[in-house]
Amino acid sequence: MMGSLKEQVVNKFPELKPIFKDLRQEEISSNAKSKPLEHSSKVGNSKHCRSCLKKNNCNHLVLFQMQEKELSDLKDLLSRTKCEFKGLESQLHNDLKQLGNIVQEMSAAVVGYQTVVKENRNLYNMVQDLKGTIRVYCRIRPVFSVGTNNTIDFIGEDGSLVIVDPLKHQKDGRKVFQFDRVFGPTATQDDVFTDTQPLIRSVMDGYNVCIFAYGQTGSGKTYTMCGLSGGSTKGMGINYLALNDLFQMSNKRKGIITYDI
Repeated sequence: MMGSLKEQVVNKFPELKPIFKDLRQEEISSNAKSKPLEHSSKVGNSKHCRSCLKKNNCNHLVLFQMQEKELSDLKDLLSRTKCEFKGLESQLHNDLKQLGNIVQEMSAAVVGYQTVVKENRNLYNMVQDLKGTIRVYCRIRPVFSVGTNNTIDFIGEDGSLVIVDPLKHQKDGRKVFQFDRVFGPTATQDDVFTDTQPLIRSVMDGYNVCIFAYGQTGSGKTYTMCGLSGGSTKGMGINYLALNDLFQMSNKRKGIITYDI
């Protein structure tokens, strides 16, 4: 029907014939462009798409192949990235697991250490209690005057001390004393402090400790407790040595016990 109508129009208006011819060619060309690019094998041996056969100059297929190759490379890159991510994720999981095990071991070690420290502290204080809460030490002052008679006859390791009075007979002039410890004339300040140090350290565990010197004037009380005058660090007395030791213990227990001074 459309064909007969077109023929009637052309017969009536001959000048419209060229226009209908151009429209027909444009319609054919439009149908050819709407078809997808086809491989060269479908168009014979030429490497041109159908829409560019007449031009003899077509780069559509080359662009298509380049884009296809880039897409393939992107797919490979994505696949490798996924594999690497899975490997890193697995490694991170293993590292976190190992770190957790190490933290648990360290926590158990800390708990065990604190338990052992507590047991040792209790045993240490038990030993001090067994030795006695009140102890009496004797320190013998060296002889400074030439020609002075020595009245010390015997000093025992068990704390016994024998004194001889030269003005009395041998039997009546001998006197025996018993102490917890006797320090002879050659004993140093460190010797005296070392024997009293365990008792002094009980202060850090909440025990009350008191040390004092008793004797007549000039017997060496001030020297034993304070050391030499003038602030010299050589030959420091028990007071300063005890304070230094207690502060050092406080620093060592800094992460476990807090002390208020």
